[in-house]
Amino acid sequence: MNGDYRDALVQLIQGVSRGHQFEPYYQVEETRIVKAFQRCLDNAPPAYQKDERDALSPSVHDWDSDYSVSVFCAARDADRKSLFKRRAVEELQQALPQWAKKGRSFQQDIDLEISDAARLVIESYAEKTARLMMGDYSALINAPIRASIGEGLWLVAQTRKVDPKTIGTFLRSQHFAEVPTVQLSARLFSAYKERIG
Repeated sequence: MNGDYRDALVQLIQGVSRGHQFEPYYQVEETRIVKAFQRCLDNAPPAYQKDERDALSPSVHDWDSDYSVSVFCAARDADRKSLFKRRAVEELQQALPQWAKKGRSFQQDIDLEISDAARLVIESYAEKTARLMMGDYSALINAPIRASIGEGLWLVAQTRKVDPKTIGTFLRSQHFAEVPTVQLSARLFSAYKERIG
């Protein structure tokens, strides 16, 4: 996307898309994790079943309008952005020297990142729930966004009348590990670690 035709390509995409946008990342992540939990409860194979409705509104296929909304700005100083990315990696290396020297394989790092993602879902949900139980209703506004994933899992467990412990089992399962957003995040952090090390 930083080549000679970037601006023209983005303008073409925006014109054809008629102003449609992808769902926010956190919403896509929640949708995919809850769907994976349902598949786990159904004893379906753990491979994630892609569905464009996870990230796009079904109205993307409605072709009866002819408008487009654009907030596109042209590419600016790709070298400068690249420099900032390199600096960020160097700063990570200085701030976290032990992080890159743990002696784990790339796959072990991925597995660790996936288990951390599961831990963060539980901790975020537990924190929000505890705050609400103590009367801190500001948690409805400023709790970590991942808490909504825990709420979605809890709702599915209650709706299906299954033991809430199945949520913990799911978060340690291959079904959770196969969720695309979980995989992407785990692989990115593991690649950062490998690059720093």
